[in-house]
Amino acid sequence: MRSEKAWVWLAAGVVALGLNGMYQDGQMGWAHSLTCRAEQYADQVAARGLQYVTLAEVVLGRNPESLGRTEAALQRLQTKVVCQRTAMAQRQIAMAQVREQIIQAEVQRKLDLAQAKIDRARMVTIEKAGQLRDCPGFSRVIVSVPDAVNADLSDLPDIQVPEVPEIPQTPEAGRHNPI
Repeated sequence: MRSEKAWVWLAAGVVALGLNGMYQDGQMGWAHSLTCRAEQYADQVAARGLQYVTLAEVVLGRNPESLGRTEAALQRLQTKVVCQRTAMAQRQIAMAQVREQIIQAEVQRKLDLAQAKIDRARMVTIEKAGQLRDCPGFSRVIVSVPDAVNADLSDLPDIQVPEVPEIPQTPEAGRHNPI
């Protein structure tokens, strides 16, 4: 019985940690909006409470010192709520900055991958062009590939460069090989 309860509590703790992580990462937008609405509602209740307390103290004829203490306590409560909202906004800004850095790193990785593929294609082209230089019937082909600095590489296909088989060279009729 105790081990079953322990497993239940352990599972509840794991679920709570997972939900907390998702909430902090911003994956639960509905929970964020729900907490914001709850905070707004609590602020409205606190403001109305302050009005009712002030009204009750005036009607019941309490002394002004206690009225000031009550207002000061409510002001401290409102200050605490503002501090918590500021801290939450700062956390959300920090999370957005981290997401931006992750996206920039991913874009840079894709750019580096594309550049490596372009360099490999250039290298294979130069290598094969050197083999086919003395081949009659081939004209010289020059390919210039501009640098892609601001290109959208989200749908970049994989480039497969096939191996070109070696072309056998036949001696031409008018040429003589050296002795």
